[in-house]
Amino acid sequence: MSKYIKSKDNSFYKNLNSLNKRKNRYKKNEFIIEGKKLVEEAILSDVKIKALIYKESKYEEVKINSDIDEYILSDSLFRELSYMENSEGIIALCSFLKNKDTYGDKIIVLDKLNDPGNLGTIIRSSEAFGFNDILLTEGTVDFYNSKVLRGAMGSIFRQNIKYINYEDLKELKKQDYKIYAMALEENSINIQNIKHNEKIIIIVGNEANGISEEVKTIADSFIIIPMKGKIESLNAGVAASTSMFYFDLINCK
Repeated sequence: MSKYIKSKDNSFYKNLNSLNKRKNRYKKNEFIIEGKKLVEEAILSDVKIKALIYKESKYEEVKINSDIDEYILSDSLFRELSYMENSEGIIALCSFLKNKDTYGDKIIVLDKLNDPGNLGTIIRSSEAFGFNDILLTEGTVDFYNSKVLRGAMGSIFRQNIKYINYEDLKELKKQDYKIYAMALEENSINIQNIKHNEKIIIIVGNEANGISEEVKTIADSFIIIPMKGKIESLNAGVAASTSMFYFDLINCK
């Protein structure tokens, strides 16, 4: 049976609203997603969905048949909670995603990436090009950020995403991974000159400052993407996606 909420003082509503802040998400190990397609993809994955929340005027239109607890919010309360300009009228309350400590042969590491749009793009591209493990250094934008979730779409539920530190990276280096850092250095090599490697890690750095000096020390090679015209650099999301495509291509030959 659906529960109707029309007051800001409702404890369940207060909890939902608090999840707009990162510190509350990590305190409660919960996050929210919005949009029918994203919610349906979450249901099909192994994400634990604790509740479905509907906008009153959209309830009949977007209702999903399931045994998940339902809450209906007045339109005004839903608008305050929503992060979409033209919401479809459905939100899901989810438990944090599970991550794994074992990794595949292709990993992408994001070092202090700031822009949630870039992270969302990279998560989506990583699934497309077989980089199923995405490791984030401390200082990288929260992958439960609403803009990240919107950009990544359903890929967020199928990738192994976790935060790591410098010592974790050093341990990976001992496991026969070839580590490529995207950085313009004197000894940087054209990505097109790289041949097949069994186990690889690509490192992409901060949009403004690049890869931190500490992380650079573990790289086996620095790589650049050749560009035409007067372009000086690529957007981090584009650069990461292009690199993953290339490495997937040469490893499929």
